[in-house]
Amino acid sequence: MELETIIGLEIHIQLSTRSKMFCACDNASELLPPNTAVCQICLGHPGTLPVPNAAAIRAAIKLGLALDCSIAPQK
Repeated sequence: MELETIIGLEIHIQLSTRSKMFCACDNASELLPPNTAVCQICLGHPGTLPVPNAAAIRAAIKLGLALDCSIAPQK
C-alpha cells in the first residue's frame, strides 16, 4: 500500500462582524461580563440549529483571496 502525506492548516481569527459565526449573539463580548453573550447555540444545546453568518463568510473568503489561498467551491 502506498500512502500520500497531505498536510492542511486550520486557522481561527476573530472577524469584525456584529454577531458570532453561528448565532445572533453579540461578537463584542470582551466588553461584557463573562458568560453573558451566550445562547443555546453557543452552548451547543441539543436540538439547536446554527445559522452561518453570511458577513463572516464573505470576510473569510476575501481574506483567503488576499492571501492567495485556494477557496473551495460551494457544494
